Amino acid sequence: MNIQKKILDWARGNEKDTFTALELSSVLEISRNATSHHLNRLVDEGVLQKTATRPTLFFLSKEPSDPFGRVVGSRGSLATIISKCQAAVNYPKGLPILLHGNSGTGKSFLAKEIYEYAKKVGVIEQKAPFIVLNCADYANNPELLSSALFGHIKGAYTGADKERNGLLKESKGGFIFLDEVHNLTPENQEKLFLFIDSGKFRQLGDNESWQTSDARLIMATTENISTTFQSTFIRRVPFIIDLPDFSKRPHQERHQLIDTFFLEECRKTDKEILVNKKVIQHLITENSDGNVGQIKNDIKVMVAESINKSEKKIIIPKDSNLDQIIYYSKNMDFSASSKVIDESEIAKFNHIKCYQDLCNEIERILFLIKHTILNNHGSFATFISEMERTFLESPYTVIQKICQKYGLFLSDGDQQDLLLLVLFLYQYGIVFPFSFQLQQTEKIKSFKEHSLAEKIVKSVMFSKENNQQQLMIAAFLHEKMQIQDQIPAIVVMHGENNATSIAYTVNQLLSAYIYDGFDMPLDVNNEELIQEIIDYIKKVDTNKGIVVLVDMGSLGDMYSDIANYVEGDLLLVNNVSTSLALDIGHKLAQREPMETILKFDESRFSVEKKYFEGFSQKPNILISCMSGEGIAVKIKEILQNYVDPKNIELLTMDYSNINQQIKKSDHQIFRNTIAILSTPGFKENQLPVITIEGIVNGSENLSLLNEYLSERSQRQCEKDIVKLFTIEGAGARLTFLNPEMVINEISEVIKAYEDYYHIEIANFLRINLFLHLSTMIERILKQDAIEDFIPEIVEQDEEFPEFISFSNVVFSKIRKKYNIQIPQYEYGLVFQLIKELADNE
Repeated sequence: MNIQKKILDWARGNEKDTFTALELSSVLEISRNATSHHLNRLVDEGVLQKTATRPTLFFLSKEPSDPFGRVVGSRGSLATIISKCQAAVNYPKGLPILLHGNSGTGKSFLAKEIYEYAKKVGVIEQKAPFIVLNCADYANNPELLSSALFGHIKGAYTGADKERNGLLKESKGGFIFLDEVHNLTPENQEKLFLFIDSGKFRQLGDNESWQTSDARLIMATTENISTTFQSTFIRRVPFIIDLPDFSKRPHQERHQLIDTFFLEECRKTDKEILVNKKVIQHLITENSDGNVGQIKNDIKVMVAESINKSEKKIIIPKDSNLDQIIYYSKNMDFSASSKVIDESEIAKFNHIKCYQDLCNEIERILFLIKHTILNNHGSFATFISEMERTFLESPYTVIQKICQKYGLFLSDGDQQDLLLLVLFLYQYGIVFPFSFQLQQTEKIKSFKEHSLAEKIVKSVMFSKENNQQQLMIAAFLHEKMQIQDQIPAIVVMHGENNATSIAYTVNQLLSAYIYDGFDMPLDVNNEELIQEIIDYIKKVDTNKGIVVLVDMGSLGDMYSDIANYVEGDLLLVNNVSTSLALDIGHKLAQREPMETILKFDESRFSVEKKYFEGFSQKPNILISCMSGEGIAVKIKEILQNYVDPKNIELLTMDYSNINQQIKKSDHQIFRNTIAILSTPGFKENQLPVITIEGIVNGSENLSLLNEYLSERSQRQCEKDIVKLFTIEGAGARLTFLNPEMVINEISEVIKAYEDYYHIEIANFLRINLFLHLSTMIERILKQDAIEDFIPEIVEQDEEFPEFISFSNVVFSKIRKKYNIQIPQYEYGLVFQLIKELADNE
């Protein structure tokens, strides 16, 4: 029995948890120096640990309950990979594994851990071999590679003066790891898949006798599998495992890997290592090309360059501020596994399918997270203290600053819960089984809470980690913060921090998230900033409009660039100041409409506001109505459903303004105008005018827009315009029903008839139907005199009963909503119209 085994046997049987070298030397009856030598060897191997006290105390390392506990991420991002490895090992006689990934992703390390796991679960002997063959060493000599792997007989090739067993034979009862396996020739691949199928192979040069081996096979490659390997070979490898790059690993796993490598250096140098937090952050976030292997080498170089034999500590870099240091020592253990939330508890959240589900369940999720933290760390304070050692700035302070900037208040208890949630996600990653993408409407509706969540993730976790982390933080904010849904507003200014400074100041003064700031450094051009603002506008709900406060100069001219992306009104005000932003912010916080916000006193602030636009420099459609801007705006809203704002700008203009320009014969101003939609028309006939009356009565159409709208879109747009005027007409005829609501309901009825009978009802007939059916509903509700006479020609038509049955279905929503029965007489009138159209098709 060797001395190290004696030490371990004694330590495991010893009642005391710790012991000294002197104490052990007397028990083993060997010198104290020899005992210290063997103890330190066991510390280097990780079997023992020791304290930094005097005298030095030794104790057994805790064996992780997780067989793959040394693999960082075994219960995180690599959990599925580890599960596949275990399945391959536990299958009777084992199954081959192919590890695929870029250089340095940990393929060789994982192969060795698979071997250790196989020993631990008893599928191979403790002394079973683990043999490595790097196929790249034989890339230019496939014959030698075949000989190394399968063996050869005497005379198999020049220089083969005696028989030799191959590594497949040598690894009998254990594992053979074929690294860079893509260097196998197609012929050697065939030999190997024959061995996978049958456990048999032939030595090089032997065409008669078979060799056997029960060696288990692990392979690794960096190359594209589908183009490098024969399909017959790949079909025999059931477990192809992709290892992620270092940069693709979760943040907390990258941090843990770096901790592990520094601890290895502690044990190798027998020194404490103090590392500046900025160095750790750089290693975590800036490693774009290298992988785990490169990171490990980088850390070795740092330690080598900073080591000084006469000092007991290594400081990286040497001039570091000790307040910004992370401390590593040999007796620390970052690999000890913590219990994560039980799978049965996780399964209770399988029903989460959308953001609202997550918001509803965030309290229960938070309870489980807090319970897990208490189990693993004993108290919230201990967990927070352990986590904050890795950050340059306290995450609590970072979160507090973000909330203050946006005028948001969290109670002390809620602030701690948010901190625990963020740190838990950082340390353990996402453990809940939901996967969904926000719908566009959800993104817009909950923009502010998601924007805050993104800022927290970027600030605390140094990067935009993943969608799920942001969703969980956003769901927490949704439940805990009352973020108002008012008209969105932004401040845009030249300079590094001018806009954000005003935005944050006003947010804090109003205790509400009112403004977002857009700073324009002097080296950034207008186009870049405007694009950033357009991207922002696309994310927020501009239905009720948007307020843009700018400082001066060219920023005041951005109106035309962003107007097309705003669904409601756009108010742009220049010469912004804190007092102006505060004045408008008060109205926004009170959720005042744009009409009220427009009434601020301009004379107090020396500003100029813009609320409408002249003729556009882009291809445009002008919309005008002599009866007022209201109808023109409604027509614009209809066209917005069909026209791509990137191609065409829609402008509402005063009728007299257009008429005046026409009278001046200044046609150059209309050079980019595709069409003018107006009611009434103009005497000038050289311009592309379409009258609304013409569309409504069917004498005109939108064919001028052929280049921009399909024929189908033109027809549908025309129908919507007709419907608009029907609403106005119906409004004059109805006494108590809501004309817009009734017309929408009737529109569904007419569409159902068109689809069923394969007809298209012309505009003037469509108007008649809208008006007839809307007044019919009100007549029935008022119980006015209702005809019950059905024309004989209708009553005798054999198709009429079928029409009544279908009509009852079509009108079912209306009948149920208004609790009415529609007489057959009314159906008879509609039947005559529909039948005539159907017969003419």
